[in-house]
Amino acid sequence: MAGDSWLTDYDGCLLLGQELMEHINERSKHTRTSSAYTKISAQIRSKTRQFSADLNKLKQNLMRASASYHITQKEVERRQGMLDALITKEKQIEEATRNEGKPGGLFLTGATTETYSSGDPWGMSEEPDAFRDLSNTDLHQQQQHVIRGEST
Repeated sequence: MAGDSWLTDYDGCLLLGQELMEHINERSKHTRTSSAYTKISAQIRSKTRQFSADLNKLKQNLMRASASYHITQKEVERRQGMLDALITKEKQIEEATRNEGKPGGLFLTGATTETYSSGDPWGMSEEPDAFRDLSNTDLHQQQQHVIRGEST
């Protein structure tokens, strides 16, 4: 069944992404002029191309399965969420390889200040005022109200 192969392909792509991040971390332990650094960089470039190709194949296969109704809409949404996570990983890999000259692999350890401001690590300043003082129960009730409104 095509759906089963999609999940297998996804697992392979996910594993490749993890291997890439491990290689990037390993490379950061070596000096830029060492042969180990050069060897690992070549592996990273090769695996990055493979990761991108595998990711594109997953996207196309999901669109094909969705268009031919081989899987339910809920499964399409679930798999799209899985793809989104891989796309995020691809962006992290690209960012990490762009930052290869930065000492200590700061991007990979989360020690950069580019993603989050140091005064607001949870992004709470971006929260709309309407939600700021609501409890979890109140937010849940509001969500249920919106969901009921969409289904009618």
